[in-house]
Amino acid sequence: MGSLSSAPRALVVVITALCCALLVSSCSELEARRTIQKADKLHEDGKYSEAIKLYESSLADKELATGHHNLAIAAFAAFQPGIDTPANQEYAKKASEHFQAYLKTNPGDEEIIELLTTVWLDSDQTDVALAYWEEMRTADPKSTRALRKLGSIQRMAGNYDEALKWDYARVELASDPKDKVRALVQIGQLQYSRLTKSTMVDAERLQVADSGIAALQHALKLQPENANLYSLMATIYQFRALAHQAGWARGIDIASQRYHHLQRKKLADAAKAKAAPPTAEVPEGSAPAKNSKETPTPAGQTPGAASDKPEASKE
Repeated sequence: MGSLSSAPRALVVVITALCCALLVSSCSELEARRTIQKADKLHEDGKYSEAIKLYESSLADKELATGHHNLAIAAFAAFQPGIDTPANQEYAKKASEHFQAYLKTNPGDEEIIELLTTVWLDSDQTDVALAYWEEMRTADPKSTRALRKLGSIQRMAGNYDEALKWDYARVELASDPKDKVRALVQIGQLQYSRLTKSTMVDAERLQVADSGIAALQHALKLQPENANLYSLMATIYQFRALAHQAGWARGIDIASQRYHHLQRKKLADAAKAKAAPPTAEVPEGSAPAKNSKETPTPAGQTPGAASDKPEASKE
């Protein structure tokens, strides 16, 4: 009998404890949100360091995604790329940590992922950024975004061969011709940028130019009316000509440059003519427009008919 009566008491104790825990949690969350609001005001006023302290205080009360998000944004705003001081590096660290904490509950926030990548790159953490996007690509091998980011990061780091590897992977993966052309143009633009460097000479110049030209030729098969492709290819041929010692070889490249330049101009002129408003045509058999200086025809008189008024004497 005693054991039966003790069961309800135990249940009451458990329920009471749960209610107290929920009440405390609710109060903690309310306090955290109030603190975040105060920090937001400091953030708006540009007082980033003070705002960061309050955001951290809010997270001590309650782990909220909003707190991580806003703290990371404040640290990102306070961080200044290129300034190597302990305080500045601390801002980069806080931005990175809290962006990642926020993404645990909001993994699809692309804007935050871009900001996180920017923080890593601007704070000389290229390896961290590459590792992150490698992981993203491994998780989704068909992610063109991951391939694009990997190529972009390698270009920024000056690792051009690695960048090309990811650009060619995008070409192979793309099913939409427009996406394929974008990737091919990226290859052409990268090789063009390399050709502008004074250190690029002779055989290396030819190799880089030919790689860019091949990519653009592929793109032209998909978009033969794209004037920009001809323009970029003409420029690459112009730089390719600088690698030749023999005059005839240089002449061939200059002729190719001229051909692609004329093709671009032809397409541009055609596009301009197509966009121009059509000229109004006068219907066959209608009277031509009158000169504004002509004398108006009197009412009731047929245009061109002889007037009843006597002609002046010619004498």
